[in-house]
Amino acid sequence: MSTKLRELIINEDINEESEDNMIVIKGAKHHNLKNVSLKLPKNKLIVFTGVSGSGKSTLVFDIIHAEAQRRFIKGLSTFAKKSVGKIEKPKVEYISGLTPSLAIEQKSVSSNPRSTVGTLTEISDYLRLLYSRIGIRTCENCKTEIKTLLYKNKKSECPNCHTFIKPLMSSHFSSNTPQGMCPHCKGLGVTQEVDLKLLIGDESLSILDGAINWFGNLRENNKTTWPTGPLDIVFDHYNLDIETPWRDLPKSFQDVILYGSGEEKLEYPSIMGGKTTLKPVKGIVTELTRLYYETDSEVTRKKYAQFMSFNTCSVCKGTKLSKEANSVRIGKRTISEVSNMSVREALSFIKDIYEHVPNSIFKMSEEIILEIYKRLSFLNDVGLHYLSLNRSAPTLSGGEGQRVRLAAQLSSEITGITYVLDEPSTGLHPRDLENLVSTLLKLRDKGNTVIVVEHDEEIMKHADYIVDIGPYAGVLGGKIIAQGSLDAVKNNSNSLTGKYLSKTLKVNDAMYNNLENNRFLTIKGTDLNNLRSVTANFRLNTLNVVTGVSGSGKSSLVSRTLKPLLENLLNKADNKVEHYSEILGYEDLDKVINVSQEPIGRTPRSNPATYIGVFDKIRKVFANTKYAKEHHMGFDYFSFNSVKGRCPYCEGQGQIKIEMHFLPDVWIECDECGGRRFKEEVLKNKINGKNIADVLDMDANEASEFFKDYKDIHLVLEVLKEVGLGYIKLGQSATTLSGGEAQRVKLAKELSRKAKGKTVYIFDEPTNGLHFHDVSQLLAIFDKLLRAGHTLIVIEHNLDVIKSAGWIVDMGPEGGKDGGKVIVEGTLEDVINSKESFTGRAIKQSESMKNLIRC
Repeated sequence: MSTKLRELIINEDINEESEDNMIVIKGAKHHNLKNVSLKLPKNKLIVFTGVSGSGKSTLVFDIIHAEAQRRFIKGLSTFAKKSVGKIEKPKVEYISGLTPSLAIEQKSVSSNPRSTVGTLTEISDYLRLLYSRIGIRTCENCKTEIKTLLYKNKKSECPNCHTFIKPLMSSHFSSNTPQGMCPHCKGLGVTQEVDLKLLIGDESLSILDGAINWFGNLRENNKTTWPTGPLDIVFDHYNLDIETPWRDLPKSFQDVILYGSGEEKLEYPSIMGGKTTLKPVKGIVTELTRLYYETDSEVTRKKYAQFMSFNTCSVCKGTKLSKEANSVRIGKRTISEVSNMSVREALSFIKDIYEHVPNSIFKMSEEIILEIYKRLSFLNDVGLHYLSLNRSAPTLSGGEGQRVRLAAQLSSEITGITYVLDEPSTGLHPRDLENLVSTLLKLRDKGNTVIVVEHDEEIMKHADYIVDIGPYAGVLGGKIIAQGSLDAVKNNSNSLTGKYLSKTLKVNDAMYNNLENNRFLTIKGTDLNNLRSVTANFRLNTLNVVTGVSGSGKSSLVSRTLKPLLENLLNKADNKVEHYSEILGYEDLDKVINVSQEPIGRTPRSNPATYIGVFDKIRKVFANTKYAKEHHMGFDYFSFNSVKGRCPYCEGQGQIKIEMHFLPDVWIECDECGGRRFKEEVLKNKINGKNIADVLDMDANEASEFFKDYKDIHLVLEVLKEVGLGYIKLGQSATTLSGGEAQRVKLAKELSRKAKGKTVYIFDEPTNGLHFHDVSQLLAIFDKLLRAGHTLIVIEHNLDVIKSAGWIVDMGPEGGKDGGKVIVEGTLEDVINSKESFTGRAIKQSESMKNLIRC
C-alpha cells in the first residue's frame, strides 16, 4: 500500500471519530515526541505541563501553532506566499480542528527604543487623538486658553489677540513623526554628548603626560594630536608652558582645547613647507560630537562613544515632543505628563476626564476615552499596573512583554483564535496571579481556545483541561502521561505532576543555611528608580531571597545596584554605580557570579558545549584518533568556527540565513552538509562509531555515558545533568534555549570549575520554566553551594524557594511609585508575621506550610 493511500485511510478513520469542537492530533513525532495522539477541547483554557524538556513546547508551539500558521499561509495568494517563504510541515500524521493561531511568547516584543507600552497597546494612538480633539492650548502672546478644535476648524489664530496659532493634528503629538518630535533630540528625549568626566583623566597631569584621555600619554604614544593640531603651536600662541598641569591652565585656554578657538586663527606651518596657513583650533568636544553623528561606521562611532554619555534633552526636557505639543493640556496635564504616569495613575486620570468632560465635546471624545480606559484596565488586570506608558519596549522583561501583548489582545474583538502562551505567570507575585487567571478566562470566554505551557499550580486549578507530558526529559519524555481535569491528573499514579499536585510528592525545601553566623553584606542609601534610600542586609553563607510584587524594586536593588557594585569591588570591573551611599561586609567575599537569563549566544553557531568548555576537550579526543593523525587533522579541524573543517557553504552554522526584506530573516538547513556543519572528510573520523556531528547531536545524558572513560569530559556533562539539563543536546543552538535553560547552562559552567574562595551567586528568578521536580533539583544545587561556604542572593516569587530561604528581603508594598521600600527582612517567620507583607500572606495561604525543615 502506498504511503499517500495509507495517509488518506488514516485521515478518513480520524474524521469519523473527530468532532467539530475538538482539535485532533494523530502521530506527532517532532523532536522527542513519541507518536503522540490526543484530542483537545476547543474554546477552553488548556494547560500543558511536565518537566523541562519533556516535549510541552514542541507539541504546543512546533506542532499546533506551527501547523495552524502553515495552513493559514497556504491559503494566501501566490505572491504573498513568496514573500513569507516556505514553512516546513511538522512531523505529524494528521491534525484537524485548527483555527488561526497567535503565539504570545516570552521573547522581546520589540528592539526599537521608540516602541513603548503605550504604542504596543495603541493607548498612545488614542491619547494623541484625544489631545488633538479636546486639548486646550494657551496663546503665547496673551495667555488666552484656546480649545484645539476651535481653531482647527476655523481660523488658525487666537480669538483674543489674533496671533497665528499652528493647527495641531494627532500626528503632532507623536515623537515618531517630523511634526511632533523635538527638533533637537529627534524625538529620543536624550542626546549623547561628550562627557568631560570621561574625556579628562588626571587633572594633576599635563596634556603631554595624559591629562586628556583622548590623547593618552603623548610622551609614550607620540601619536597625532588631532583635532587641535600641534600642541606646541597652540601653547606658544597663548604664551603658556606645555608642561603645565591641566588643572592649572586658564579656563579660557581649556575651552580652546575642548571647544576650539572660534574665529581666532593661529599660524600653522604648511605641510608642504614654505608658507604658513592661518586657521582656528578645532576643539576636541566639538569635533568628537560632529563626527559621532556624521560617521556611518559602527566601529568609529563606538570609538567616540567611550567619551560620551546620555543626557536629558535640554530643549524638550526629556518629553521627546515639540514645544507646540507640550503646550496642549487636558485637565491641566500635557500628553507627556500622562505618558509618564503608571498604568494605575493613568486609569484614575482618564476616569476623572470621562466624568468631567463638558457636554459640548462629550460625543466627540466618549468613544476615545472608553478605548483608552479599556486598554489601561487590561494592563492593570495582568499585573502591569506599575509600568509607565512611556516605558521602552526593549527594557521589558520576557514576562512583562508577554503580558503587554496579552493585554493588547484582550482589547481586540477577535474570536475563534487559538492563543498559545509560554509561562504567562513568569515574574508574577502570587498576589497577582488571580488577575492573570481572570484575564485568561476572559480571553477564553470571547470564543477563543487558550493553550498555556505552565507549571503554576494556581493556573492549573482553573484550567478546563490539563495535558501532562513526560515522564521525564529528552529521550525519556515525549509521551502523554495524563490528560483531563485537575482531579484526573492528580489521581494518575504515573504522573509526576499529579503526585506533586496531590502532595504525594513535595518539593524538598530542606536547605543548609548557616543561621548561627552574624556576618552580613549591607548596602545603604540605594535610590535607583523607585528605591527610597533603601538599606538592605544579606546574610552570608545563606540562601537570601528577595521577594515582592512586580515593580517593587527587587531588580533595581539587586541586579542594577548591588551586582555591578560587587563586580567592581570583587571582580575588578568598571561599572558606573552611583545610586548608593555605602556598602559593608564585602571584605568576607572573594568574587561575585551573576547567573542571569541572558542568552549564552545570539547565533546558531553558539551552543551549550562551547559555552561550558567541554567542546574543546571533545575536539582533542577526535584529533588524537589514528584516522586524524594519518590525515593530518589537527585540533582545529573539529571546530565549526575553523575554515579547515567546517562546511564552506554554511560556514559551520548548519543553517543559511535568508533575508526576507520586510519580514524577519529566516534560517534554513544547509543543503550541502545537511545541517551537519562539517566537511565530509572530517565526518569520516569516528570514535566508537560516532563522528563529531553525531556527538554534537547527543543530549547530555547520552554524551555522559558515551564519554564515561574520559573523566574530564564525563564530569562536566554530569554537572549538566545535575542542573536538570540532561535532555539538552550538546550542539543545540543557543538561540533555541529558554531564559531558564540559559541560566542553568551558566550555572553548570560555574559548578564545573574548581571553587576558589567564598563566592556570592546572584540569580534572577531561576525557577522560570521549571516544573516542581526541576525546582527540587535546583534547590539541591543551592544546598550544595551553601555547604561549600558560598552565599546566594536570589530574586524569586516561587513559594517553595522562599520557604527554603534562611534570610528574606521583602520589597513593596506595591509596585512603581508605591513601592521601593523594604517591608520586612529576616527569617521566614519574620515575613509571615509581618502584616504589611503580601509575600507573608501568600505563604500563610499556601498548602505546604507544615514541616518546614531547617538545618
